[in-house]
Amino acid sequence: VDAGNFSGIGNISANGPGNMGGSFNYSFTDNDAPNQSSPWLYYRLKMVDIDGAFKYSNIVSVSIPLITGKLGISPNPVTNEVKVAVVSPADGKVQWKLMDNVGRVVLKGTEHVKKGSGNNFTINMNRLSAGTYYLSVNGAGNDQKVKMQKL
Repeated sequence: VDAGNFSGIGNISANGPGNMGGSFNYSFTDNDAPNQSSPWLYYRLKMVDIDGAFKYSNIVSVSIPLITGKLGISPNPVTNEVKVAVVSPADGKVQWKLMDNVGRVVLKGTEHVKKGSGNNFTINMNRLSAGTYYLSVNGAGNDQKVKMQKL
């Protein structure tokens, strides 16, 4: 869920003998995707040749739907920016506050949201010190808080 650390989720054998050239279509279903707490999942392929040599594909991000009224962040831990996804029960404005570990508001803002998913925004945390932070989102039927770690 952080586009930096990956673990294997499955294998698919090649169609036909090696070095055939041409193009083949493959598909795979990540059955664990709905159980993830992040609204974004990151995937890459590891392609292994018959001689054991391998290379990785480009990283692809996939947005997954969240339960209405849920707040998701990615990545966590955060280095510079955190992506925020809000699945809102109503249209309107939400106020967000980022608080440090002792409850001081260090950043805040307002975002317009629509009912349902697709409400994404980014918070730049580049100037903040490393530590634990809490993001609170309120308004338009939302009252949510999530804990994150800044590296």
